[in-house]
Amino acid sequence: MAKDTSATDKVAVDEKPIILNKTFVDRCDLQPGKKYRDSKLSGFTLRITNAGTKTYCLDTRIKGTRDRVTVAIGEHGKDGMTADKARKIADGLIANYIKQGLNPHDERQKKAELAAHEKAVVKAREQLRTTTLAVVLDAYIQAKKLKPSTVYNYRCVVNSKLPDWLDLPLADITKEMIENRHRQISDKHPGEADNVMRVVRALFTFAAYKYENENGEPLVAVNPVRRLSQNNQWNKLPRRQGVIKAHELEPWWKAVQALDNSTVRDYLILLLLTGLRKAEAESLTWGTRGVDLNARTLFVQETKNHEPLLLPLSDYLHAMLLERWQNRSSNEWVFPGDNKFGHVSDPRYQIAIVTEVSGVAFTPHDLRRTFITVADGLGIGGYTIKKLVNHKNAADVTAGYFVAEVERLREPMELITIRLLEHAGVKQATKRSVKSRKVVPLNRAKSR
Repeated sequence: MAKDTSATDKVAVDEKPIILNKTFVDRCDLQPGKKYRDSKLSGFTLRITNAGTKTYCLDTRIKGTRDRVTVAIGEHGKDGMTADKARKIADGLIANYIKQGLNPHDERQKKAELAAHEKAVVKAREQLRTTTLAVVLDAYIQAKKLKPSTVYNYRCVVNSKLPDWLDLPLADITKEMIENRHRQISDKHPGEADNVMRVVRALFTFAAYKYENENGEPLVAVNPVRRLSQNNQWNKLPRRQGVIKAHELEPWWKAVQALDNSTVRDYLILLLLTGLRKAEAESLTWGTRGVDLNARTLFVQETKNHEPLLLPLSDYLHAMLLERWQNRSSNEWVFPGDNKFGHVSDPRYQIAIVTEVSGVAFTPHDLRRTFITVADGLGIGGYTIKKLVNHKNAADVTAGYFVAEVERLREPMELITIRLLEHAGVKQATKRSVKSRKVVPLNRAKSR
């Protein structure tokens, strides 16, 4: 049918009894701006527009109401529309709607809404079928502002531990599948099993907000990873508390210094003497937005708690980094690496060598804990330590008013470096020490 016309259109009506058929409609003397009523079927009319277009309509009153309705049936000659065809359509409208007390416009709207709903359901089902784990992972990475290393880790987790799930629609990943895969991985690597399922949980949570039906409801309403929490199946691993003890620092230091890879050597030393997180140190660059040798500072823009960190360089670190600058192979990275990131990343091979040579097992984060432990042992204030290691405590109101400028952190940083070097058996009078600066003696550290 053509689109509806208003029942209030002011069009002159020819009241002469006529029968709308091909012979009558094809007449050339039909006047523009008039309606011609069919005498055989009540309400069946032919409307002639000012432009001469001939349109069949049903113009009648709905049974049981005072409402009058006009329905455009179609234009004569268009899409095979004839008088006989239009009459049959009008007769059907009268029988199915008008005599039933129904407005064809309302029913047509309902049908349109139903068709739209069915179309949306089909679309939602198709979207649900194509919303696979791989698709959601790509969408998640694109939507989130993740570090390259984080993106790499997410893809490694999914590709290595869930390769058979990549092409599965999210809706097909059940609670039982989550439970079984978590148990399988836990048999050998309980920590890794938890990490895999945390990634999957994040993807399901993301999908619940991104993919919705026409009512704004999530296509994937249930996060199956919740099964692990409901059944208390997460692996309860003790929090790592590893530190390098004072008597272990000397053999550890000697093993680090003996590494053939000077980049990893200096990277590990920097972790120990600054307490930086591994990712923060790996991506350090040269310049005011990184290692600034002129200002004797170190700046990290991207940190775990999203708070930029500015640290002073101790004398030893400044000398070590100055030497790296003078012998640099990259104008960007402080610790360049031959990998996809361009900088050192996860030097587990060298860490294994240091562990074997020194007999001291450690992780990069153990060096951060060692730094904090030594700082605490020196009696350095808690707020100062928080500033040095960029700890954030939203519940601590006082910390919000504590402004520690980089120069106020310089002396505590120097004290910590001296104590660590002493435990490592390193004297300040090395080629890397800066003789122009006065070094705080150990007895001063003790007096604090």
